Amino acid sequence: MQLRANIQLQTMIKALNDVIIPAIDGNNSMALEQAHIMSGMMALMQQQLPIQYRFDLDELTRLLDTGQALLALATDQDQLGSALRDLSQCCEKAVDIVNGCTIQPEQIVSAIEELRVVIGKMATLQSPDSDTDVQGLTAVDRALLEMSKNQLIRDRALLISQGWELNPGDIAEIDTLLGSVPAISR
Repeated sequence: MQLRANIQLQTMIKALNDVIIPAIDGNNSMALEQAHIMSGMMALMQQQLPIQYRFDLDELTRLLDTGQALLALATDQDQLGSALRDLSQCCEKAVDIVNGCTIQPEQIVSAIEELRVVIGKMATLQSPDSDTDVQGLTAVDRALLEMSKNQLIRDRALLISQGWELNPGDIAEIDTLLGSVPAISR
């Protein structure tokens, strides 16, 4: 069970190339052709995935530049009325989005990895004589268990389509578990 798409793709490509394609009957040229196409498409996805965010942001920026240039060129306000208003509103929204895109996805993943390491260190460094509850858990233990419980539910929901869950209907949909990005106070 892997959460990261780049690792999933790498595993699928290897399985397809090392196990599935060699097992296909050599006389079935259509199946072999399609399997090779699938392998190639997955390899392409693996290459494109890390840059997809930047690609989309670049496209949005270029469209925004073009939209702003068209707004500046518009001479007949009456004829273009609603189209101009729509374009202006879309450009304003795009400016806000582009300005908000200061963090790259790989920075988020790196921060996740760093926090996991440091939180793990904190968990191992807690004092053996820390106050414990009836179950022998410290406040640090409870905080870690709560975080782990919520993370596990989220992970299971993300992977529900892989078919590992005995009762998939018991797992909330990933969209409801993710919610919106919270504002973090410092």
